Amino acid sequence: MTQVSTTKSTAPQVQNAAQQALQITELLENILLRLGHRNVLYNAQAVSPVWRNCITGSQPIKKSCLLQPVVADENTTEDKLYMSFADPLALTRVPQHIHDLFLQHLGTVNPSLANMRKFVLSDPSQNFDTYRDVIRTAFDHCTPEIDRFDVNCGPNAKHQTQIHQLRREALNPFLRKHLWPQNRCYWTGYGSHALLSIHGRMAEVLGGETGYPVLHRLINIMHESILMCATASWIDCTLTTPAVKTLTLCVPPFPFQRSLPTRPHHSQTVHLESGLYVRDALMLIADVAIDLFKEYEGEKIREIETNKVMTKWADNAYMTCEPTEEDRQRSISAVRKRMEPVISTAEDLQRLLKPALPVPSS
Repeated sequence: MTQVSTTKSTAPQVQNAAQQALQITELLENILLRLGHRNVLYNAQAVSPVWRNCITGSQPIKKSCLLQPVVADENTTEDKLYMSFADPLALTRVPQHIHDLFLQHLGTVNPSLANMRKFVLSDPSQNFDTYRDVIRTAFDHCTPEIDRFDVNCGPNAKHQTQIHQLRREALNPFLRKHLWPQNRCYWTGYGSHALLSIHGRMAEVLGGETGYPVLHRLINIMHESILMCATASWIDCTLTTPAVKTLTLCVPPFPFQRSLPTRPHHSQTVHLESGLYVRDALMLIADVAIDLFKEYEGEKIREIETNKVMTKWADNAYMTCEPTEEDRQRSISAVRKRMEPVISTAEDLQRLLKPALPVPSS
């Protein structure tokens, strides 16, 4: 009986000792540093205000969990963020007509990949298609390099992996899961200026009932991820390591605008001198998505209003006829009904991403 009594009386003492030990900031910090960044960001902060304050106030934890940007000079950032050819002379051995193509667009007959990335950043909306074509042509004559870039993109990557040149380990793990070539998202850039192209095959990416199904799917994923996480600290992690200060999002034009040869890509940029966070990238994507979804809705409505003929189902067959006003209004209502939840989700994501305003002191 005495032995049992001793065990029962000792248990609360051990529990109290553990609780007291975890109140010591230095010891708690040491324990948290041994957890994976996912556990720290998703679970540990929900334990108690003490744990949360320890995480948000600890420089070592913030660095290990990507909560604090690591800003480097341009050359260091360039070397650590982007891929380069293993053979620096690879592009010097391409045929003469390829050198002429380089000279025409890049101003040099022997460019590096860095030259090509600088070129697209000079005007992403106008230069992206040319950049893509030049990159493809260069890789067609540098076959040994293709495997390295495919490995960097990972399994199940879609075509056009050559235009993706951001190193796998440099991007935030959450974004690497969703904004990567497997989902037709391609990263390039130079130094502290990164470029994200939500691209892919024209018919598949730009067609569909919402105009931009890939962008639509990404918006849904981000929206659900924030709602499901009790402590959404992952959105306050740094975008890349080392940090980029500027991010440009580039999206191809609408399918019904592809016939216009000079139609530029839609591009928008965000800049933060101290380094960009995941929140900044997601906010940029949400802003662009809202603009494009609304523009697509407006284009479809104008198309309905100006069409002289329409195809509809009647007498067990499709027939072509001139639309009545009732037909037009029915079609317009269908477009608005389809786009309303799409735009609403993007706007709600935008709201969730906005930092909370401080409560004014009384």
